[in-house]
Amino acid sequence: MQSEKKFIRINDEVKISNDKNPVKKSMFKFLFAFIIASLFLLTAVLGGILFFSVVMENDNDNFRTHIQNIGGANFEFVSIPSGSFSMGSPFGEGRTDEYPQHNITITKEFEIMKFEVTQYQWKSIMKNNPSLFFGMQNPVDSVSWNDCQEFIDVLNYLDSNHTYRLPTEAEWEYCCRAGSVTKYFFGNDEAKLVDYAWCRENTDTPFVDEECPHKIGLKKPNKWGLYDMYGNVLEWCSDWYDQYYYTNSSEIDPKGPENGDRHVIRGGCWYSHSGICRSGVRFYEIPDAGDPESTGFRLVRTES
Repeated sequence: MQSEKKFIRINDEVKISNDKNPVKKSMFKFLFAFIIASLFLLTAVLGGILFFSVVMENDNDNFRTHIQNIGGANFEFVSIPSGSFSMGSPFGEGRTDEYPQHNITITKEFEIMKFEVTQYQWKSIMKNNPSLFFGMQNPVDSVSWNDCQEFIDVLNYLDSNHTYRLPTEAEWEYCCRAGSVTKYFFGNDEAKLVDYAWCRENTDTPFVDEECPHKIGLKKPNKWGLYDMYGNVLEWCSDWYDQYYYTNSSEIDPKGPENGDRHVIRGGCWYSHSGICRSGVRFYEIPDAGDPESTGFRLVRTES
């Protein structure tokens, strides 16, 4: 049966329509498009993973920064190029576990967080806050190595496009030094440390009654645009700790000893003095214990 023809007027012109109800048909198309668009938006929101990138300039080098939203919190990563550097400290500068200084090559580009993981980021992912010192834009503190692994497991579940993990000790020092060969990434003058780090010299003074970690990103970054590599909170690495590991370390992408009972921590913290907040200093702790005031972390990620 042929549909009934109807005459409709559009802009003073008479048109023939075979649709019994053209207005109803238009409303149906609009409703269908609205539902499809809503489903796409809902998928993005529930997934909690949005991605965009910008280029950031740091001193003489350009480094690409990626900001990714996961679980409602933004995580900012800096792309780090492959390269070689001298790991450890020269004799006379550091402690025995920092010797001997040795050449290391990082063969693959990777990304590392521009800042330490904050309490806001932790709470967005884990729905709790283990920190002793409250401040949502402060680094999360008092977390163990095992706590970090639980956090990482959730991130890897939420974002299947990347693999998140703690940096190796070599990757951490490579990023901290940012091409430098001196005691600090800014040179050898320890008096300048207060410009780059929250440490004993500027958190325990008559003028600053704030003996605690501070909001991320308030101090100057290193040449690669990374903040708080010294001080604020200690940062967990993936490696097992071995006092004598440097004597037989691999020169290519070392990952630390195959086993152990303590993991490496780097960078010093808010109560560390300038002699401790150096690029080459090594610390350690058992995996199920975090210092109740000072252990935090930042993450590395690679493409899955």
